Amino acid sequence: MTTHQSALPTASLTILGTAIGYLQNPATTTADPAALAVVLHVASQWPLLQRFPGLDLLRLYALHAPRLLAEATKNQAGIVDFVVRTSGIDQFQVGQLSKEQDTNLMLALRILANLCEKPEGRQVVRAQTSEVGIVSDYTNTNAALGFAHAYARRVCLPLQ
Repeated sequence: MTTHQSALPTASLTILGTAIGYLQNPATTTADPAALAVVLHVASQWPLLQRFPGLDLLRLYALHAPRLLAEATKNQAGIVDFVVRTSGIDQFQVGQLSKEQDTNLMLALRILANLCEKPEGRQVVRAQTSEVGIVSDYTNTNAALGFAHAYARRVCLPLQ
């Protein structure tokens, strides 16, 4: 039996369980940077069209632990650039998205929208405002809604 090179080792699966436990009840637990590192690995190292589980978990980290997510991606040109690259937005051709690409795009935009839910996340997005515009050219119905939501949150909500 062979395993795919992006398969998670048993230790990483255990740590991923910690991430899921945190996301199920973020109000009573603390986010573990090691668990986020595994999620970032899934979102960035799995084959592009199979990254949606990692992107979906990042969507929740953006909502509940935006500062930790920003810190974990700062050496990768920041969270906005990381989301663009890992979701594949920079490789998409408008109007020709597969179901998987559409899912990645929608999740990427939800990550950006969720970052804007809390003051510390809005600070991250505002610091990378010039990069947020990159996603506006890659819209379809779901993407347009996600981007509009992210933009409205970024612009309309006061920085606290």
